[in-house]
Amino acid sequence: MKKRAGSLLLSLVMLLTLLVLPAQAVSQNDISLKGDAYYDSAKGWYVLTPDETWKAGALWFSQVRCNDNFSLEMDYYTGHSDHNDIYNGADGICVAFYAKGGQTGADGYGLGFDGCGGYGVEIDTFYNSEQGDSRNNHIAIVKDRVGNHLQMADATAFSEDYQWHHLKVENRRNVCTVYVDGVKVLQQTNVAPNGQYEIGITAATGAGKNLHAVKNIQLTEAVWANASQWADNELERAQQKDLIPSVLYGKDMTTNISRAEFASVAVRLYEEWTGTTAPAPVSPFVDIAGNPSKTDIQKAAYLGITNGTSDTTFEPNTNITREQLAAMLTRVYKKVSDPSWTLTNDDFYLDTSGVKPFADDGKIYDYAKPSVYFMVKHKIINGIGNNLFAPKATTSQEIAIGYALATREQALAMSLRSLENLGGK
Repeated sequence: MKKRAGSLLLSLVMLLTLLVLPAQAVSQNDISLKGDAYYDSAKGWYVLTPDETWKAGALWFSQVRCNDNFSLEMDYYTGHSDHNDIYNGADGICVAFYAKGGQTGADGYGLGFDGCGGYGVEIDTFYNSEQGDSRNNHIAIVKDRVGNHLQMADATAFSEDYQWHHLKVENRRNVCTVYVDGVKVLQQTNVAPNGQYEIGITAATGAGKNLHAVKNIQLTEAVWANASQWADNELERAQQKDLIPSVLYGKDMTTNISRAEFASVAVRLYEEWTGTTAPAPVSPFVDIAGNPSKTDIQKAAYLGITNGTSDTTFEPNTNITREQLAAMLTRVYKKVSDPSWTLTNDDFYLDTSGVKPFADDGKIYDYAKPSVYFMVKHKIINGIGNNLFAPKATTSQEIAIGYALATREQALAMSLRSLENLGGK
């Protein structure tokens, strides 16, 4: 029997990026419920459909947008199959991503997904032969509609069993991987962003019914809009350690990092390393008003991580060079190691023994040399090849091509290495 289509989208209008906050449970304040979805405060979960026929609903997150890498985890419940009717329970839930969002899709066999576009990971608990379903409960990666199965697997072991199960859906570099209870069950290539930005979870019932609910939702990854492949692993670890400041959420990590942004990176490193919150006294810089990193700039100046370009200016939008990055990260280490250390009274000893000078050593400012070689010694920063460090641009041609400027992903990778390689956590 063909069932009407319906919807329930628990969608996270996430970043892109990402995400809400790294490795952080999604807040109720970020959620907008649609249709028949509601929050059960007594039980602490979101009901997508009650155990009734012809229900559909949606749950959307409004803080972030995503059209790239992401990872969504949650616990889900698909009810039970021993209803006293010919349908034995139905219809299922679907994680929708790169979707239109903000709506409820089709109910019944549509699982609240049909009509939302994009991709989905469905856990379908009713056999609709006209949709190309398998006879068993199944899990599938679908595109545009639930009947367009890109990959499908048996879901009998983790659906309609009165139990909660853990689902993880991640899409990285156009490869979608699905895990249930920690076991990989599906993987599909060429799952590419499509210019739609919403991600969430949908559910519906038709002539059959089931309670569909979710809890413990976490949206991670997708904190960055773009990154080089070499940086993937370190960016993930940096996110896990909460080293990525919110000012970089949704940004292209391959582009140059500004002085303001790096102040935020350095302060995140200091605060995570020490487990403290740095003071943010008012600074004399007149050019940081309205800057998203204003508070971090004040903190960084107080800690001695950075100073201004004059007594009253900081030049927050100026990009930083590789030698500046090395110097400022080293100052974080100094301040962590000796809380009494200050930038004006800097007699901190840095062991650089055993590190051979770079061929362009003469281009490194004297103030930065100990930091550069200290960072090299501890494998936090490297040269660029041919025994060159590339501390800064020194010719008009180098300036024109942005030579020696540090990128966001380089800064975050070096922040992570500082924490990991210098005795941090």
